[in-house]
Amino acid sequence: MSLYLAQSICKRLAQVAIGLEKELGVKVRYFAYPKGMVTPVAVKACQKTGYEAAFLASPGKIKHKINSFALPRILVERPHTFTDFRALLTGIGQRYLRYKLLLT
Repeated sequence: MSLYLAQSICKRLAQVAIGLEKELGVKVRYFAYPKGMVTPVAVKACQKTGYEAAFLASPGKIKHKINSFALPRILVERPHTFTDFRALLTGIGQRYLRYKLLLT
């Protein structure tokens, strides 16, 4: 990946953070990779921009020595019901949602 592209990503991340901070009136400290898509360049850009941590789009548990720029997160999307959400939080979520799809 070119240096220009890496600098462009950093600049865009900074612009987004500044815009959100103005709109919300609080410091933006965390980033969630869009759709969880992440590359080493994106990680470095988040670090250089000043974010404290960033989240992937893959479920998992946060362990003691985890990379703070590759934290797991649970995706909750529009068609999910509250029951779906509860299942995702308990750890049976992926199996539950696959089973639910089989029934429809």
